[in-house]
Amino acid sequence: YNAAAAVVAFVLNGRGELLVCRRACDPARGTMDLPGGFVDAGEPLEAALVREVQEETGLSLASARYLFSLSDDYLYSGFLVRSCDAFFLCTAKDEALLRSGDDAADCRFVPPGELRAEAFGLISVRRGVERFLRSVVRGLHPASGGGEAPAAGPCDNRGELLPWVEADGSLLGIATRGECHGGSGLLHPVVHL
Repeated sequence: YNAAAAVVAFVLNGRGELLVCRRACDPARGTMDLPGGFVDAGEPLEAALVREVQEETGLSLASARYLFSLSDDYLYSGFLVRSCDAFFLCTAKDEALLRSGDDAADCRFVPPGELRAEAFGLISVRRGVERFLRSVVRGLHPASGGGEAPAAGPCDNRGELLPWVEADGSLLGIATRGECHGGSGLLHPVVHL
């Protein structure tokens, strides 16, 4: 009895806000959700991610980077479906095309500080949002196994998440401090006091 594959998108805009949807269907109708859904037979995860985001929000993805996976039990039409949900960090090509569709009753971008994980009805999505908020707000790495990261020494912060930006400051995604400072040429904003 294998788990069904599913994809979930953390879509960030240029202001660092997260795209959230309201579920139009059961299970958990009316609760908050992230764009995503089940992978079709013969479909790669990345293709399912692009398709699901397009169907639910009208947006085309500019970038997508795998973050982590979580399991869930999903009651669909009276049947229990055990899923393995792959979470991706994404940016969209044109936010002006945002519209709700398919399984999303509405969708909008929300600043991370206004997000409450308990508002998300699906267990794996709720746990994913908790993990994402720990990563973004507290600077922990999302692939750290779900618990609090060990205390870092003064120079041991390579897993800290930073905004990855273009030279003009527009957001491309999120990268670790180690990726930015490891000779990759990835840029992040800096403030000196």
